Amino acid sequence: MRALGGRDHQADAVTVGPYGAAMGLLDVVLPSACAGCRRPGGSPCPECLDSMRAVGWVRSLPVPVVAAVAYEAVAREVVADVKFRSRRSSLGWMADAVAGVVWWARVPVDTVTWVPASRSGRRRRGFDQGQMLAREVGRRLQCPVRGLLVREGGARQAGLGRRDRLGDTGIRTRDSADPGRAQRVLVVDDVVTTGASMIAAVEALRPGASDVVGAAFAHKR
Repeated sequence: MRALGGRDHQADAVTVGPYGAAMGLLDVVLPSACAGCRRPGGSPCPECLDSMRAVGWVRSLPVPVVAAVAYEAVAREVVADVKFRSRRSSLGWMADAVAGVVWWARVPVDTVTWVPASRSGRRRRGFDQGQMLAREVGRRLQCPVRGLLVREGGARQAGLGRRDRLGDTGIRTRDSADPGRAQRVLVVDDVVTTGASMIAAVEALRPGASDVVGAAFAHKR
């Protein structure tokens, strides 16, 4: 797999709590290591990068979604480093991979948004990893990033079985959100498993936009 780059953009401010800010500072102070094999250096290292399987279009979902890599082995560790260990050294590469698959699929994009994390997840981690990833993806695609969705209640998705995940996710459009009928919206998430959250996000935005496509770093087949 190979990465791509981009330039600056207008974006919503990223909300980072005290814990998230402290862990972000540790990323600067501590030496970086590959999330996959833990060898010192960039994350992921070239060997781990080559071991990931590309995905492309996710055909198993009822809404259009692209994903960069399969959610297995190294890709799982890359996500865990950002999402559960609050280490962000892999975040830029994840954004490169998402932007790369969007370009590969020739998805037209006017606005980037993200699948919001649960309230408990944001509180526990101190930040919303989907928001941070969307900000970096927007920069690479040279598109504005807007918070168009909220998650009101709904079950926390991590750790749930397929049946429970497919219940109400609590994802809604913000009361003030109006992407505009001519807007083509890209919805970013770190991982798509059952697709429940991504499906809810895409369907919530469809009435107010001309086209909505999901894009994830990883997909669990």
